[in-house]
Amino acid sequence: MTKYPKLFSTYTIRNTTFRNRIFCSPSLTTWPDYAGAPNEAYLYDVIDKVRGGVAVITLGETNVNRSHSRRGCETFLSHSEGHPLEKVNNSPTNAYAKITSAISRHGALPSIQLFHAGEVALPQLSKGRGIYGPNTRVLPDGREVQAMDLSVMEEVCRDFEEAAKTAKMVGFRIIQLHGAHGWLLSQFLSPLTNHRNDEFGGSLENRARFPKMVINAVRRGIGPDMIIEYRISGDEHLKGGMQIEGVAEFLNMVKDKIDIAHISAGSYWSAPQYTFPTIYQPHGINTELAAFVKKHVDLPVTVVGGFSDPAQMEKVIAEGKADFIAVARALIADPELPNKAYWGKEEEIRPCIRCGNCLGLKYFGHNNCDVNPIACNGPYIANSIKPVERRRHVLVIGGGPGGLMASAIAGERGHEVILVEKSDRLGGLFKHTDLDPYKKDLKQFKDYLIRQVYKNNVDVRLNTEGTPALLDEIKPEFLIVAVGSSPIIPNIQGMDLLHSLPASEVYDRLDEVRKKVVVVGGGMVGCETALYLANNNREVTLIEMLEDIASDSNRIYYSALKEQLEGKVNCLMKTRCVAFIKEGVMAADKDGKETLLPCDTALIAVGMKSNRADVEALREKFGFGHFRDIGDCYKVETVRQAIHQGYFAAMDII
Repeated sequence: MTKYPKLFSTYTIRNTTFRNRIFCSPSLTTWPDYAGAPNEAYLYDVIDKVRGGVAVITLGETNVNRSHSRRGCETFLSHSEGHPLEKVNNSPTNAYAKITSAISRHGALPSIQLFHAGEVALPQLSKGRGIYGPNTRVLPDGREVQAMDLSVMEEVCRDFEEAAKTAKMVGFRIIQLHGAHGWLLSQFLSPLTNHRNDEFGGSLENRARFPKMVINAVRRGIGPDMIIEYRISGDEHLKGGMQIEGVAEFLNMVKDKIDIAHISAGSYWSAPQYTFPTIYQPHGINTELAAFVKKHVDLPVTVVGGFSDPAQMEKVIAEGKADFIAVARALIADPELPNKAYWGKEEEIRPCIRCGNCLGLKYFGHNNCDVNPIACNGPYIANSIKPVERRRHVLVIGGGPGGLMASAIAGERGHEVILVEKSDRLGGLFKHTDLDPYKKDLKQFKDYLIRQVYKNNVDVRLNTEGTPALLDEIKPEFLIVAVGSSPIIPNIQGMDLLHSLPASEVYDRLDEVRKKVVVVGGGMVGCETALYLANNNREVTLIEMLEDIASDSNRIYYSALKEQLEGKVNCLMKTRCVAFIKEGVMAADKDGKETLLPCDTALIAVGMKSNRADVEALREKFGFGHFRDIGDCYKVETVRQAIHQGYFAAMDII
């Protein structure tokens, strides 16, 4: 008997039975191919998730036309404009049919999210038609939006109907209409973005008129048997935007037309930190919004928003606050989450750290998960991983995230692994997660890695430095070096006049940080350290030479971090450190005007440098052979690099 009987109970709608209550929320983790179809990497991800035990997999943001609906990264069901979709040869429908077949044969239900970008579409992709929204207006970036007249609304309804019809043809069982996050349907519904004075604007009843037209069109396209799930932001988290009372009123207007209300939050363009909750928001952030809908609307309800803990999911359903839990990033981190939860293997679930990089860095070509090296890399994995030929004697030097991952995977593959760490505990730069309340997700991942190391019988030797002499003692066949990085300490005039320390050491030396602090360097590390100190009763000023802070973060995390800093930390951009004096930090603005920033502690957060000398000394001693340097000692980058390099270094040991 599972510990989560509600979470793993069935539910039936329109003669369709869900095998449990866990939905894979829309999350297109790879770019579509040249025709606008999901590629092979996405198919691998889908198969991993459906075999992992989810009840539904929803393909995200599938565009209903190829002109005025586009924003540049979405998939399509159609091959071209102006042709009946079911009669087009070599269309993206072929790829979709593969996906629906894969989902169905592994016991889950295939769902597809249909959307139109509306006024946030890209005019350069509109084939000369421009972009449309509820109102005629000019956006802050200069794009001109045309107000939809009735003929364009009817055209869009036909697009939705035709797309829904095609979705049914290729095997989808559920249509999810995207009425959230600032896309077209929410633009009409929200009083913040709908300023019309005709029958499609003004009152909620009028603003709901066009979304209702779309719902009716979709039902015409799919008939009475398929399920319609309507995704909506329970709170847009924008002044003047939709809030939960109006959302419930709208859902009561359409409850006889749809089958499931899917409660999300935020606006993708203006409040992404609520659409994709970061470490600064609680897990299950939208639960009370969903509970409000459950109380006031007679509809099954799905809730999404940072869920990863099966116990929390069970509680939400048991308390009647929602009927289904939609999960996106936690299933990217570990597609086996449902199966592991069902069989009581919660400690085996690979935690999502809610960094947002799987989505936030997608626009820069990084279709990856920080903690799951396999995600988005299915075809590469399938063609590159070789079985172990014999058990090898492996030495891993460095117990940070990369070294932990390498040790755990090498041990799991059956090798004899020794992991040495020069300090008295494992974790490397992850050690600070034990102290920072915002780093609970990262701490869970650190603890997971450590558990995996011991589970796979790695010989862990703390307080042991990985020196060249140690190689003579251990005589490894394969050497993985993960000795990390060290803080860059610039040559600042007056360093001896002001108490200072590297930002990376603040967590262990908090008692040395006095009342007034200046943080020199406004990248992610500097910002996070400044926030930590502000929350520990320090007065903090942060200076950054660039035009903005946290420029090394993704747009989702950036929005959340900046929101947290507001009112807590005095951030000065385009400002450089000139010198330290006894009274504080001398800083200069972009015009060279100098100002004294009074403080009694300065923190240096200008970056890290690889410990290359240690790497090369070990390489020289080891000689020609199976040597790999990983993580920060290879190149100072991100957690993702360390984890991925550690994984593949271990997988290459055959």
